[in-house]
Amino acid sequence: TLPDTQKLADGVKAIGSNPVVTELISVIKGAFTAPVKQTGKSAKRTDILWIILAAVEAIIASVSITVVFRHLLHVFLGSAAGTMGGKLSFGDFAEGLAAMDAGVWKTFGFAILGVLIMYVIGTALMFIISLIYKRNASFASVCNMLATANIPGTALMLLALIFGWIYAPISVFLMIGAGASVTVLSYMGMQKLGEGKFNTSPFWLYIINTIIVTAVATLIGTGFAGTIFETMLDRLMGSMF
Repeated sequence: TLPDTQKLADGVKAIGSNPVVTELISVIKGAFTAPVKQTGKSAKRTDILWIILAAVEAIIASVSITVVFRHLLHVFLGSAAGTMGGKLSFGDFAEGLAAMDAGVWKTFGFAILGVLIMYVIGTALMFIISLIYKRNASFASVCNMLATANIPGTALMLLALIFGWIYAPISVFLMIGAGASVTVLSYMGMQKLGEGKFNTSPFWLYIINTIIVTAVATLIGTGFAGTIFETMLDRLMGSMF
């Protein structure tokens, strides 16, 4: 009815005029139009806007990892089955994963846990770097900077999610691009943390930071993938003998 439609329109208008929503839209828009500048501006923020951004980024990244991992695994195993004259549909493959206790929800849970661990480690290391260089930056500023630096990468992860359903191997390159994007932007944003200028370059400490985060991500990813492959191999051998 017309009154209900008007109430809905008024509700949407009220949400759109909310200061938090307005500021969130402004940050996201700036992250796409001028990513380096916006990341630097967010390095001066001391509010909790980063919580909203980080939550959305974590969910998108985790869903993308879940979809891409499962479809990429199917591509490889489907190719192997094809060389042996067999055919492996994704439906049968998904059922097989669920039977091995590697269903979609468990994969998603593992992915979001890994993403959160990486985010916590990365944020903590960045804050430690700011303390070493006596930047007087607040923890909220570090979080806001990193959350903003990750916005373009999250857009690439969203594309990876889409291609994960179409052709998963392309998603791997998109994910690499997402990692490169946040690495560069967070380094640029780090220059704006706190007050004044760096007396010495933080480059090598940042490289150590990046290596640690990458190593953690690799350990988490290979650990989960290795468990699934090992279970698959055990079940295959069990069916043959």
